Formats: sequence, C-alpha cells, structure tokens
Amino acid sequence: MIIILVVFVIFVKNEPKDVGLKDFEEPDTETAKLKAQRMAELKEKGAIYPFICLLKEPKMCVFLFIIAIGGIGRYGLLTWIPTYFSEALHMDIKQGIFSSVLLPVGQAVAFFLMPYLTDKIFKGRREPLLIVCGVVSAVSLVLFPRITSQFAASAMLFVVGLFSSVNGIVWAFAGDIGTRAFAGTATGLLDWAAYMGAAVQSILFGYVSGYSWNAVFITIAVLYIMLILLALSAKNMKVRGTAQ
Repeated sequence: MIIILVVFVIFVKNEPKDVGLKDFEEPDTETAKLKAQRMAELKEKGAIYPFICLLKEPKMCVFLFIIAIGGIGRYGLLTWIPTYFSEALHMDIKQGIFSSVLLPVGQAVAFFLMPYLTDKIFKGRREPLLIVCGVVSAVSLVLFPRITSQFAASAMLFVVGLFSSVNGIVWAFAGDIGTRAFAGTATGLLDWAAYMGAAVQSILFGYVSGYSWNAVFITIAVLYIMLILLALSAKNMKVRGTAQ
C-alpha cells in the first residue's frame, strides 16, 4: 500500500492543466455553474466541506443505504454460497467453489454493463435500473433454494450476480451528485457504506444461517425489496447542490 501511495502521489494529477492539457469544459450549463460554486466554497471552507455538503443531500444519504444493501448482498452471496453448495447440495468444498464461479463473473459483467445502460437507455437516470435490479434479485433469491440441479444453480448464480451487484450504477451516481468538484468524496463515502455492508453481512448471515438456508436467501431478498423502496424514494429527489 505504501508503494501504491508513492506512485499515486508522483503520477496522479488533480487537473488537466497540471500536465499541460486544456482544462475540461463542462457541456451542461447548470452542472458547470454548480461545480464552480462548489470549488469556490471549497477554497473558502476547507477540505471537510465536501463531506458536509454531500451528507446534507437527502438523495446522497438514500444512496448510502442502497450501496450498503448492495454490499450486504454482494459479499453475503460470495461468502456463503460455497458453504450452501456444500451443506444443502452435498458437494465437497471444491465443487461448491467451482459451481459458484459464475456469481462473481456476473458481478464483474454488471460493473461495466449497468452504468452503460443507465446512460444509453435511461438517459442518466440511475433509479429505474436499480429498481429492475432489485426486482430480479429478490425474485431470483426466493427461487434459488428450490433449485436442486448443479448446472441450473450455477446459471441462476450468474443472473443473481448480474442483477444484485449495483455498485457500477452507484459509482456513476457519485459523479452525478458530486460533479467534478466532489466526485472523489462522493465515491469515498459510497465506498465506505459498501464495505460497512460487507462487514455487517458476516455477522447477519452467520446468525441467520443457524435457522435455515431458506432464511438466508429470504433475508437477502427482503433487503433487495428495501433497495427497491429506497430507489423509488430517490427517484424524484432534487439535489440541493451546496450546504448553504
């Protein structure tokens, strides 16, 4: 990590002009105006201001809960699915791990595909696809424990991985709400929430799995229903822009 930090400090620049390039010109007038206002306030109020500004945005707070649920679902499935194959489908641990490979493959595909779809199909609106992902994930997770075929379960895991991993959509939202002024801070806050969800899942599902595997999948499905409700609530929220 220290080596990476040194490389970061030496090579990463803050603005295009730092390496002799022309400054980026924001094509959207309102976004450009907000960025300029935020940059002026940043110089006046210091490095803590972006955190204060973003955490005062109700929409940002809703998305923090959305990505936390995504973290619980994503890491919960990655952590517990091999054990599920071993205990419920009576495979050895190597078979269970091999069968669950399509889950992270689906998640990796989602990282690139979902934000692209929000731009091209939904014109930059993130909530509609979040709702679709939540619905497909919830339904798939309710059906998953009823599958007894290894091949069908593996295929279903690809679908679950594709739709349950909402990270790519949320990182795109970080650029929306942060603008170029606070995009890094927005990403950092959302990343923190995602890993809080990842930490919570180990406690939550370690407890729930003591009841039954059905309870594990139903719990994750309920969380994705909550994600749907959060996305619906965020749909018409306006961004205030500054902490004034």
